[in-house]
Amino acid sequence: MIACCLGDGRGSGRRCALAGKDVDPMGREIRRVPLGWEHPKRSDGRYQPLYDEDFESAEREWKEDAARWADGTHEDLVGHPEFKREFPAYEDWAGGPPDPAYYRKRKWTPEEATCWQYYETVSEGTPLSPVFETAEALVRWLVEVEGHSEKAARRFVLCEEAVVTSTKGSVVFDRDGTRRVTKEKVPRGAIFRGLVRLTREEVDAVRAASRLLLPPADVEVTLDGERIASRVAAGSFRASLVTEIGDEEGRLRRVRRETEVRLYAARSGEKPMLYELGIPIVELEGGEPWHIDVRQRVPLNIDRDNVTPAYLRELRVHLLNHEHAKVVGTEAATRGWVRDAAASPDAKTEAVAHVLTERFGEKRVAQDPSDPEGTKLAVAAGYTVVPGGSLSKGEWENARRDDLLPRAGAVTPSAPERAEKSRAIPLEEWTAGMRHVASLTTDLANLLLEERILVTMSEAPDADVLASWTEAERRLNFNVPKLGAAWFAIGPTVQQVDLILHELAHAVVRGDHLTKDFNDACTGLGARLVFFVADRPEWLRERAWKEPSAGPPAGVKPEATESPSGPIGRPSDGLSRRGL
Repeated sequence: MIACCLGDGRGSGRRCALAGKDVDPMGREIRRVPLGWEHPKRSDGRYQPLYDEDFESAEREWKEDAARWADGTHEDLVGHPEFKREFPAYEDWAGGPPDPAYYRKRKWTPEEATCWQYYETVSEGTPLSPVFETAEALVRWLVEVEGHSEKAARRFVLCEEAVVTSTKGSVVFDRDGTRRVTKEKVPRGAIFRGLVRLTREEVDAVRAASRLLLPPADVEVTLDGERIASRVAAGSFRASLVTEIGDEEGRLRRVRRETEVRLYAARSGEKPMLYELGIPIVELEGGEPWHIDVRQRVPLNIDRDNVTPAYLRELRVHLLNHEHAKVVGTEAATRGWVRDAAASPDAKTEAVAHVLTERFGEKRVAQDPSDPEGTKLAVAAGYTVVPGGSLSKGEWENARRDDLLPRAGAVTPSAPERAEKSRAIPLEEWTAGMRHVASLTTDLANLLLEERILVTMSEAPDADVLASWTEAERRLNFNVPKLGAAWFAIGPTVQQVDLILHELAHAVVRGDHLTKDFNDACTGLGARLVFFVADRPEWLRERAWKEPSAGPPAGVKPEATESPSGPIGRPSDGLSRRGL
C-alpha cells in the first residue's frame, strides 16, 4: 500500500540541510519571497543581513515571550524554574528586543511569497541565488551552479525532514541537517516519509496532481485516507522506445527496449498527460485524446522538465500506426499529434492513407502547378484538390512515397500528352460505331467551326477523361474505355452531341472549363446547331446509325482519312481532359 497525507503549511521560510556527502549542510535555508524581490544592501554595496520575518511580527512575538517569562509561563521555564532566578529579565535570557535593521519592513502574504531563493544563515541571512519562480528551477540551479547532486538538491528544496525505510534499514534526514541510519526495516518494497512545507495553494495543487496517478488494480494508493481508484485502459500496444538504465556506478545510460504503452481516456476537465509507470510527467499539447502511460523509464531533456521532441514524435508515430482507426473526422485528423506522426518516415502507409482520407476524402488529388487546367478539371469532376500548403514537407513525402495523393494532371489531364498509360487505337481497330462517331464529329466541326479537324481514338482507362481537345493539332480525341462500347453502338444521341460540342468549345476559346468565355462558347455552338437543325431536320436523320457497318467507310486510309466533310481519324498518342 502507498499512502500520503497532506497538511496545510504555515510560514514562508524553513531550514533544512542538503542531505548528501557532497554538500555542506550547515548554515543554508530556502526562503519563499515575492516575484521581483530585491534583498536590501548597505551603503558599501554588501547585502544587509535579514531574518526571514517582518519586524512587527518579531517585535510582537518578543513582547509576548517577555510577558510569559515575567509570569513564569514561558515554555523554557517549564521544568526549569531555576532559569528565572539566574536570568530575571527576559532580555537576559534571549537578548534585547528585535532590531528593525535586521528584519523586513512588512509581512508577506502567501499569495505574495510564491518564489524561491537560496540563503546563507551564518549571519541573519543573505541571498546566495537569484529569485526563482519554481522549486524545480531552484533545484536545477543547485545542481548546475552549486554542484550538488540532484537527489540532495531535491531533498533540500522540498523536504524539511525525511525518512527512507527499505528492506535493509532506514536513513533519517533530520531538520538540523544531520543524517543517521537506524535498523528499522520493511519486509518488502520501501517507504518514504517526508515533511514538506507548502502554502495552501500548493497543497491543493499537490492533491489535484495526486489524483492523476494511474495505480494498478492490485496496488492500493491512498490520498488523505481515501483510495485513488485504478482506471481501465482504453487500449494498449507494444513499442520499441528509448529508456534509461543505471550502470554499476549509478550513472544513467540510454538504451532501446520494447515495452507496453497503455492508453487511458482523459476525463472531463483533465488535460491528457504523458505517464511513466502510472506517474504523470508532462502535459501533452498535441491534441491527444488519451493519457499515454509508458511502462518503463521515460528519458527527459537536459533541463529535466520535459521529454525531447524526438522522443515525443517517435511515441506519436507508434500511437498513429496502432490507433489510426480511432482518428475519425477532419478535426481529429488535423490535430498536432496526428500531423507530427504522419510526417515521419516511420509512419505506416495504411496510417497515412487513413489520415488523408479523413481530411480530404477518398476522391483526392494534389494541386498540379504544371497543369492548372487539369487541377480545375479535377474540381469539376468532384475531386478534393489539396494545395501545397495543406501538408508539411514530411506529409507530402509520405503521400508521394505511397502514391496516396496523385497530381491532378495525372488524373484529369488537360492535354493528351499529359495522360499516363495511354495508347492510341489504330484505325484498323476501330469499330463501326467509332467510325460513325468520328464522322459525326467532323461534320459538326465543319458545320459549326467551318474547318476540318482531326479525330482520334485512344485507350487510357486510368485517366478520368472522356474526351480531349488538342489545340496545337486541332484534334479531338475520344477515350474509348471510359465511354464504353454501348456509347458508340447507336447515334446520334444527346450524350454524343453534348460531349462533341463541349470539346469543340475548346477550339473556339482557350480558356478552361470554369471561365465565362468557355461557357459562352458551349451555349453559342448549341444555339447555332439548334437553328441549323430547325431549318434542316433531315441533317441528323441522315447521320443516324443502329448497327455496325462492315468494313471502313469509303476513302479511309491508315494514316489520315477524310469523310466527305473532313478527316475521320489519325493514330496519335495521348489523352486529355474529361468531357463534361
